[in-house]
Order: sequence, then structure tokens, then C-alpha cells
Amino acid sequence: MIAQRLRMWLIGLTAMMTVIALIYATHPQIARTEVMPPTDPVGIATWLQQHPADWLSVAKMVDVALDSPARDRFALWYAAERFAIHLAPFRPHPHIAVGRSGLFHWQELSEADRRRVLASLDDLLRDPDRFRQLYQPLFYLTADINLIRRAAPRTIEALTNLERLAVTNGRFADYRSLRDEVRQMENAQFEARKSQLSAEDIIRALPTRRFHTDDDPMLVSALRVLHERPIDTDPNTPGMVSELIDHALRHQLEPLDGLEAITNMPGAAGDPERARLALHLGLADRAAQIEAGTSTFDAGAWRSYHLERAAYDTKHGDAGGAQAHMAKAMNAGRSVTVLAAMGQASPQSTIAADAWRNLCNHDICERTSAELYTAGPATVSISVEPVQTDEYWPYLEIFLDDARVSEGPTGDRQTFKFAVPAGGVHSVEIEIANPYTRNQVRRRVRITGTTVG
Repeated sequence: MIAQRLRMWLIGLTAMMTVIALIYATHPQIARTEVMPPTDPVGIATWLQQHPADWLSVAKMVDVALDSPARDRFALWYAAERFAIHLAPFRPHPHIAVGRSGLFHWQELSEADRRRVLASLDDLLRDPDRFRQLYQPLFYLTADINLIRRAAPRTIEALTNLERLAVTNGRFADYRSLRDEVRQMENAQFEARKSQLSAEDIIRALPTRRFHTDDDPMLVSALRVLHERPIDTDPNTPGMVSELIDHALRHQLEPLDGLEAITNMPGAAGDPERARLALHLGLADRAAQIEAGTSTFDAGAWRSYHLERAAYDTKHGDAGGAQAHMAKAMNAGRSVTVLAAMGQASPQSTIAADAWRNLCNHDICERTSAELYTAGPATVSISVEPVQTDEYWPYLEIFLDDARVSEGPTGDRQTFKFAVPAGGVHSVEIEIANPYTRNQVRRRVRITGTTVG
């Protein structure tokens, strides 16, 4: 307990000194050419008798008032602040002086005075560059994310930084609220800008993360713009284009014809995604050419293409082609999707431990996924327990077919339940929203059991 308190005290002290140093670094300076006035409280008071309009000296009094020998130094601090703001209402110096002096004496301040100090920094925090420097040490000093959020610049970067800060430090309700606000801002900014963007910039304007169904309205909006203004040059974002094609095909997002040129641009997206797009657009010969000339030899990466090609060939009366591509899909691994396509899948009562992909020695260290097949509606239960964390629990988000269906902290152990509304093949994905502690140690979570019933 003593070690824990000492650690938190040291964190607070470090945060305080960091904030003060950054405020000094960003404090706007005004050069003086005359004789410099005194900097001690008594000397400043004497100086102001002869120079009552010297607002910089009054701001300096705000800085030093709490270090003065005055009988009521807090009254002096308040009075100096009011006088400085009266003399220079549009200058930031008086407010910054309140913030700086208050942070030096943080432990002595009342809650009301602490709010005044943080409010005095609002203008400083609204500058994106200064916010980027100050938001973390201010949080570790005050532990109040809402005060910082109130002053944050209304940018996606600032809110995303706060979203990450909140979930890393166990402020899970704030995390959910900020996550939703970021998504709303992304959509609003995209809609406001899309008419001025080139086709290639439309792709670059999409969020650089794995897409979920929350993103579908923005993606459909982007695809409609590309339908009117098709891509004609490589946007040089192959990962983004591959993710867009894969997500759009799996969720039947249309129209995709604005991306047709990608099928003729090696490297503009992954070869499997380019072939799948060509096939979706009815360009079967082009899809075959991409497959034949590929440098991507990972059979698993081609599984979806082979299944889609088998369905295409069946629809167009090419039984031999369908059989050949189904065999290739089988060679890529007998996944649930392949078995379902062959009519060999049976409803599962569990998801086998080895069905979860991308684990770190049997643990989730960032994201894992699995497939399941159900004959009809079902309920899935996934039990987990943390293996490595700090004082804040790992926060899991669970997605069914890319739609968030459950979320929350793990606690010592937790069972997440969610409904599967219809039969068929489904993907289940588990993400740790706070995969790293504030000391950059990986959080790890172990799946202890799953049932499907």
C-alpha cells in the first residue's frame, strides 16, 4: 500500500513538473526595452505605485503571489488576477500566470481553486500543438479527463488521443463516449469535404483502422462518390484499399464500379482483393489473370476468392471450374467457411481453442478472431481472464460479423454473452481496446472457454 501511494505521488509530481515546464516553453513572450521591473512581490507592489498600468508586472504578481510573505497570500493572488485581466482582457498572460502559479501550489489549493487553475489553461489547451504536449501530464496531475475534454480543440486527433488516454487509464464510460464522438466527427468531416476531394483523396480520407459496421455509412458514401468520379490513378494506400474491398464484399456494400481501375493496377491493393473485385464486377477473365500472375502465394489469403469463384462458376454453368476452385479452397485449409460451402459443416457447441487466430502464446495480446457455424439463432458465451495488466482491467470489444455485440472490462474473470440472430457462417472477433498499459507493457487476456448453444 505504501509503495502504491509513493508511486502515485511520484507520478503526480512528475506530471506537475512536466506541465509547468511545457507552460513555460509555450508561454508567449513580450520583449521589454526599458529597465526591467522587480520580480519579488514587495518590489512589484512598489513598482506598481508608479506604473499602475503595467499589466505585465501585475501578471508577474499573479505568478509570485502564492510565494509571498503576505498574511493572506490567496487574497493577493485573487486580486492580482482580477487586476491583470482588467488591464489586459485579451492577453493570455494573466490566465497562464494563474495556471502556472496554481500548478506549483496544487496540493494547497481547494477544489474550487483547482477548477479555476484548469479553466485558466483552456485557451492554451485549445491550441492543437499545445494540447498535444499538455493533455497527458495534466490528466496524470488532475485525474479529471472531463476538465481536459472540455478545453480540447475540436479535432479528430485531440479526441482520439483522449479516447486512448481514457481507455488506457480505466475511464471506460469516457472511452465509450469519446469513441462515439470521434466516429460522429469523422462522418461529419468526411461529408463536408467529399465534394472537394479527388477520387484518390476519397480513399485517403477514410479512417486508418479496421472497419466495422459502424463505418458502413461513411464507406457507402465514399463508394457513391467514386461511382460518380472513378479512380484512375493509384492512391498509394494498398492496405486501405484492400480493407475497403474486403469489407464491402463481405457486407454487400455498393456500388463498387468506381474501384474498377484498381483491378488493372498491380500493387494498388492485395492481389486476392483485386481478383475478388474483378470477379464481383463480372470481369472473370481479368480475375483469372490476376490469380495467374500473382506474387501472393499464401493459400489462406486466396481462400475467399476461391470460394467466390466457385460460386461464380457454378452460377455460369462451369462445373469443372467450380470444382477446381473448391479444391483450392480446401487446400487452403478446412475452415468453417469452406465446410459450410461444401455442405459439410455442422452446428458447433463450442469454438475450439485452436480455432482462435493470431494469439500470443495462447493469449490475446491485441486481437483474435474465429469462425463458427450455426444452423439457426444461437447464444455464444466467451469466458476470459486477464493474464497481464496493471491496476486497470483490459477492456474487450467483441464483434459478430464486424458488428459490436458486447464489450466491457474483464475484471478478475468475465463471461461475455451475445446472440447470433440467424444460422450460417459467422466471424467472431475480440479486440483489446487498451492493449498497452501506460508504461507500454502489453495487456494479455486468456480465453478460458467458449460455448455456442
